[in-house]
Amino acid sequence: TAASDGKRGAAAPKDQASDVHSLQRDAALDTLRCIIDLSTKKQVQNTEPREYTSFADMQNNVVECQLAPISERLHSLLDTSFETLCRAMLGSTGCSGESSMQDVKHSIYVVKEPFSNYRLELIKLVIVCVTHKPKTLLSKIPETHWQQLVRWFHEYPHCNLYHSAFRELFTVLLRTSGANEGTASESLLYVLDKCGLLAEMLRHFTDDKVRSRESVAGHVLMMFCAMRLQVQAVGPTHPLTEFLGGHEGWQAFQPTLAREAHRLGQPWP
Repeated sequence: TAASDGKRGAAAPKDQASDVHSLQRDAALDTLRCIIDLSTKKQVQNTEPREYTSFADMQNNVVECQLAPISERLHSLLDTSFETLCRAMLGSTGCSGESSMQDVKHSIYVVKEPFSNYRLELIKLVIVCVTHKPKTLLSKIPETHWQQLVRWFHEYPHCNLYHSAFRELFTVLLRTSGANEGTASESLLYVLDKCGLLAEMLRHFTDDKVRSRESVAGHVLMMFCAMRLQVQAVGPTHPLTEFLGGHEGWQAFQPTLAREAHRLGQPWP
């Protein structure tokens, strides 16, 4: 009918406006993340090329970072908003029409909802904050948030962008726990044990059927290698060493891990 056609016609500009807003919001988050990250560097790569003198001289084309003087102020502002960022990370995906969203079918798999760019940008912003102040901010990530972060790691087995971000966050947690930080060690064991990350990582890597159809195995292998090196660095009394020493699945996996890690350094056939 004319009335229904009119309603459909009126809905299109609204959807377009929503899409534009989503793009602007995601771009703003990406810009904020870059500003925060760059502010921690004393020098940055120069965007203007130098006149060529030698190859070595061209590699050192850096300038003073103009954001460095306000780095502490920027991070102080983010520190006060860190819990809000974490809550937003677990909230809406930021997709248009989310209330009526159904399963999303891709070429060879289906997800209940898309892993939106908005959510990914929030996670990457949280990681940038944690990377530069791990002792202060890791303890502010609630257990429920760790549970969801681990759940996404397995619910989206083909989302390499998130796998890479999660691996970066896990590496920060692993490195901070190695400095005998009590809260970080507790969070690490909670993630590995209570959230079931270690058991799921072993399943993803050792189950041939799962491994053949998912792209997470490479990230899992790098996380395993980081854990093995961390155990060798921290000593026998560290909580991580004691936990892994009593984990039968981890111990049985060691020959496979050594073999797979060795293959990483081999040339392609």
